[in-house]
Amino acid sequence: MGDLNVDYLTDNQQKRALEMMVDANGFELLNRNIPTRVTPTSSTLIDNTLSNNIRNAQLTIVNGNIGDHRLQILHINSPVESRNNTRRRCEINKLDRVAFRDKLEAMQATEWTNPDDMCNEIIKAFTTS
Repeated sequence: MGDLNVDYLTDNQQKRALEMMVDANGFELLNRNIPTRVTPTSSTLIDNTLSNNIRNAQLTIVNGNIGDHRLQILHINSPVESRNNTRRRCEINKLDRVAFRDKLEAMQATEWTNPDDMCNEIIKAFTTS
């Protein structure tokens, strides 16, 4: 979206240059005929909205009563790809809970300066208990 100040309702060199630039880059203008700026003396289409996939884009233009520019609402229908979330489960057989608790209690006396070291020690205590 952009306020390019090229009136698409007027056939002139600026409009043709905009059309060529848009086409050359694989985009299309979503609004080609509804004025986006309306005053008592003029109606222009200077707020241009472009898309490179018009099948998934729907533009609605409404009078917002905020200024002399109309509001543009762009709805993009973008399907979300489903992901195959693989979960891994680690089974620890015969975890000695008492030994694990004792190791954790012993670690409380340690003044850790590196969180990675602390995390590694907890993992080690869990996997060797």
